[in-house]
Amino acid sequence: MSSAPSLALRSLLNSVIGQSGLSHPTRRVSGAIPPVRAMAVAAAARRIPDGVVLYIVAADADIECAVDDIGFFLGVLEGTADAVIEQQVLPFPSTQIDPYRGFAPHLKVASARARALHSVSNGTARVIVASAPGLLPRLPDPAALMLASHEIKPGMDIDPHALAKTLVAGGYEPADPVDAHGEFGRRGGILDIFPAGDDLPVRIEFIGDTVESIRRFDPGTQRSVETLDRFGLVPVREGVEGSGPLTSNLFQYLPNRGVQLLLAEPTDVEKQLDTAWDQLRAQHAEAEARQKGAPKAPPAELMLTREEISRELAGAAILEELEIGAPGSGLRAPGEMTVSAQPVAQFHGRIADWVGDVRAAQQRGDLVVFVAGTHGRAERTAELLRDYDVRAVMASDAGDVVAGAVMVAEGWLSKGFRLRIGGPAEEEPSLKAQAHGLQVYVETDIFEEERRKGGGKRTRSLAATFLSDLRDLKVNDLIVHVDHGIGQFVGLKQISVGNGDVVQEFLELRYHADAKLFVPVERLDLIQKYSGGSKPPLDRLGGTTWERAKSKVKKAMRDMAEELL
Repeated sequence: MSSAPSLALRSLLNSVIGQSGLSHPTRRVSGAIPPVRAMAVAAAARRIPDGVVLYIVAADADIECAVDDIGFFLGVLEGTADAVIEQQVLPFPSTQIDPYRGFAPHLKVASARARALHSVSNGTARVIVASAPGLLPRLPDPAALMLASHEIKPGMDIDPHALAKTLVAGGYEPADPVDAHGEFGRRGGILDIFPAGDDLPVRIEFIGDTVESIRRFDPGTQRSVETLDRFGLVPVREGVEGSGPLTSNLFQYLPNRGVQLLLAEPTDVEKQLDTAWDQLRAQHAEAEARQKGAPKAPPAELMLTREEISRELAGAAILEELEIGAPGSGLRAPGEMTVSAQPVAQFHGRIADWVGDVRAAQQRGDLVVFVAGTHGRAERTAELLRDYDVRAVMASDAGDVVAGAVMVAEGWLSKGFRLRIGGPAEEEPSLKAQAHGLQVYVETDIFEEERRKGGGKRTRSLAATFLSDLRDLKVNDLIVHVDHGIGQFVGLKQISVGNGDVVQEFLELRYHADAKLFVPVERLDLIQKYSGGSKPPLDRLGGTTWERAKSKVKKAMRDMAEELL
């Protein structure tokens, strides 16, 4: 979406939401495919501008598309720029770890959870998209998290030494130079911080205890690239140092009023919760078997029980794809409604076939929208449609909905859809007389290349990247794990988790003294093939050799940079 959302698209979506019934609070919406569910979540957030919507999806894999789709619709409906929406619609994934093995969650996962909790606590979050397993971990008291957070602005007074202590408590690690997420470094009156969720680190310059300036900088060149008027310091982990016992949970972070709970596909959510609890019980049993005579904390001390979760979700509104009753839209029972929504066809580069589908939608009387990832691609698509004698207008240029024209907008949606328009008309009743449905296409529906938010080809899955980039990896080859150092690849292994119903694939790695490390294929971003000339010894799991090696390399790079300068 552009930085100045289209008034024409905003008017169109407001009308469609009103006429389809999604503007009303309901107990259940059936027939809603994922992008339509996102539209319903955005409509719910708009009803409570000073509150927060907790939207619960089944699995972590469902979060990213939901965040992007909700962000698109909420940005259009409220005329809000992307930079603001990214602070308001936030993911809350699961920790993805065995709590009995002593491993910390991946930095980006822990940071995303802490950022969402902080945003709910300070009132800036509008929508939190949480996976079912993400709800389970017990959390520290909200006040402890806020103590490890700061709002920093130029001109304010704050002790740099105290701020450094806050960073350590919040999970940041000291480094020199700062070139990796979750690191910070202090040199004289300069404090460098690399937040886990940001592309570039931040440099805060002090004069005494007064903040002189805040800038983003390129860690490679050390040059400033952007001046900031504020910086929100958030911990990189939810369990900050000194936070005390885990007595809270995500639901207790929500405000006392202005809260809407929405649940996508409750059957899938319940299945994920059951699987997570089965897996946790198995992990607890394995931990006690490994260390006989050293009892481990029971699962109920670490995670919410199924009964506790059920009580919290009892009042949630349901969004589901299975359609109840006859096709069409409208209320089916008090507090329940059904919409008629279908995904659009996939054309795989067959432009002529797509144009035929557009013309058929227009002949039905549908409003047609195409969503492109960038302004340039939006313009090219509009020109392409005109080449086929299909009238197309840029949403950013249109002052109003243009009858009979395809509206080409900027933004990011996961999939296109058709939503039949029906039900009580609330806004712009003239549109109801003209249109029978809303037909939305996105780039991935039409073209062969997948795109990612912000432009370019869409990132491949981690597993696909691993198989492509490391296709020549053989058993006994050396690998480098970002946290544990040099190990040896043993092979891929399938391991049953939980009660044995779920099988996951892991990379088995061997370290010093035949210690084993199993890495889920979802975490392949942590590994790369060793490319050194000599054959080094294997690192020791839990040892300090690897950390010392990383520190020496960083220092050598900094010394080289200083010599060059």
